[in-house]
Amino acid sequence: MKNSILKWSIVAAAGAGMIMVPAALALTPVEISDIEYIRQEEKVARDVYDQLYSIWGKNIFSNIASSERNHIAAMVNIMAAYGLVDSTPSEPGQFSIPELQALHDRLLEKGKQSLVDALLVGVLIEETDIADLARSIELSNQEDVKAVYESLRKGSENHLAEFSSQLAPLYKRLEVPVLNVDFDGDGFPVLTWLPSSPDATGIEVSRQVFGSDQWELVSELPRTAGTLNDTSATGVVALNYRVAVVSGFEKVDSNVVTVLRPFLSFADWAEAANIPKNLSLPHIDADRDGATNLFEYLSGRNPLIADVNPMESLNSADSVVFTHALRSSASDYTLGYQATTDMVEWSSIPEQSIEHESIGAGFDRVRITLPANTRASFLRTVAEQL
Repeated sequence: MKNSILKWSIVAAAGAGMIMVPAALALTPVEISDIEYIRQEEKVARDVYDQLYSIWGKNIFSNIASSERNHIAAMVNIMAAYGLVDSTPSEPGQFSIPELQALHDRLLEKGKQSLVDALLVGVLIEETDIADLARSIELSNQEDVKAVYESLRKGSENHLAEFSSQLAPLYKRLEVPVLNVDFDGDGFPVLTWLPSSPDATGIEVSRQVFGSDQWELVSELPRTAGTLNDTSATGVVALNYRVAVVSGFEKVDSNVVTVLRPFLSFADWAEAANIPKNLSLPHIDADRDGATNLFEYLSGRNPLIADVNPMESLNSADSVVFTHALRSSASDYTLGYQATTDMVEWSSIPEQSIEHESIGAGFDRVRITLPANTRASFLRTVAEQL
């Protein structure tokens, strides 16, 4: 054993000359805590792998458990070198640190479910060890301690590669799910997705408030699920949705779908959109983009963000076409259209010039086509309350 087994530091004491004290006093409380934690964390790995080998009989567990015994020995040597007392229980599956006891029990329970789950437990253990060792290296000032941590980290990286290689053949490439969203009679989103990959072990549905960077997990579902009615989506104007098929440690996200809730009334929409009370009347243009709050409601726009083109137009050789989205589920207003060439005399657009095409999520695409001889026309909308 190297001469670092027992270290001593020389510390000056006033009026007492030089005295010898154990080197453990040179360790910070954080370093001591990390050494004790890593020592027991390595035992978690060994004990779990020993038990998984007895259940599944796969050599990868017994081989890596043997390596973990070397890791434990290295940590025991460090504790001895610094005069630290090892409080780790000797019995398999027993730990004096409650967090690690809970981790051991949770991982073992998951590893019993299937061979795939057991291999995934190995991945989780090694990823956790690598992260904890990296943090401990950063917080330690002792070169010999850091050297042991670094050796353990390299070992865990090798173990992680071995578990990953065992898992890879068990999974085929996941198919990217295609997500569609509609609404039920109460205005709540109904998500459906295809295909549900036969190699997936589960589905994760997430949503995001439009304009936010944060995704929220809505539900974790079994592989066979292909639909979800999100009745918890309340109080927001626009949401992004995505689904992910999950297979072991692999995850494939679907397309992202943005949906605008088909509120039952303008008042409900204005409240959910958080329009200031003094700017929330239908005829007011809260964001000053040329479109009233009512048109923003009916066309599915954000009343607090100015849109450059509230209504799009396209000129051609024989016509001018105006298009915009229209909330087909609106129950309190209808929208008509008028045109003029002089801004004085307005005439209603005939119904045959107006086309509606469903674009899903409770909205239609409205296409208004005017003849070329009226291409200088101005168009306005006329809303009627039901």
